Amino acid sequence: MKWIYLLCSVGLEVTATTLLKVSEGNSKWWYTIISILLYTLCFWLMGYAMKLFELSRIYPIWASLGMIATAIIGFIIYKEPITVLKIVSMFVILIGIIGLNWQTSN
Repeated sequence: MKWIYLLCSVGLEVTATTLLKVSEGNSKWWYTIISILLYTLCFWLMGYAMKLFELSRIYPIWASLGMIATAIIGFIIYKEPITVLKIVSMFVILIGIIGLNWQTSN
């Protein structure tokens, strides 16, 4: 169940961040309001997940998965440039997430 809380929180965070891009600098206020609501739900779920994970594991995993997903959305939807450095950097972050989860506690 803890992974469901965490992954749902990541999904809400990525959606909220993407909506901020769609809001065009908060000029489309409807997207901004939805984004704020999604961030609120995101942190609410994160609070539940915090009870079940170690802080030193959950936050880096949450932030890293959100960053990778947001970058992929930028590449696919917004046609942002993909460089070798960006891909290698995301791979290094992914290795860090795997490393955090290989530990024996929890």
